[in-house]
Amino acid sequence: MSNLAQTYSLQVGVPLSEPTMQTCFYPLDHPIEKAILLHGFSADTGKNQNDRTAFAKIYDHFSEVVTLIKPALDTADYRIYQIGAPGEPQVQGCHHLMGQTTMHQCAYLVKNAAMFIGNDSLWSHVRGASREPMVAVYGPTSVKCHSPHWKDPNKTI
Repeated sequence: MSNLAQTYSLQVGVPLSEPTMQTCFYPLDHPIEKAILLHGFSADTGKNQNDRTAFAKIYDHFSEVVTLIKPALDTADYRIYQIGAPGEPQVQGCHHLMGQTTMHQCAYLVKNAAMFIGNDSLWSHVRGASREPMVAVYGPTSVKCHSPHWKDPNKTI
């Protein structure tokens, strides 16, 4: 087995099928086909001492990533929107939506944006199921076992 989802499916005797998540429109101040979504933290941002995996999934260099890609994105009229839970640290250079969307609205954004950049989280799996372009960042989990099972390998880094 190369994927944790496949292992769970076999262990519990439930067929592995493509996940779905209900979406609800969320209006951006920019066309969604020119939106890049960034999700860089976990909901508790590592405050829960019992959940070190979530803490370890936080990628500390998203500010540098945004600084590097923003000039090219600005030239092409793209905007970067940061999604996440209220209280998550803000990445400079992004339009901030943390805590401003419901789960269904966020799912709409994740499925329909031009690109998704984020850590190993619910949103990387939702994006993978949409088979749209994404960059997924892994820390304590392995790509082999935890990468979105339903991704398009030609559109995923």
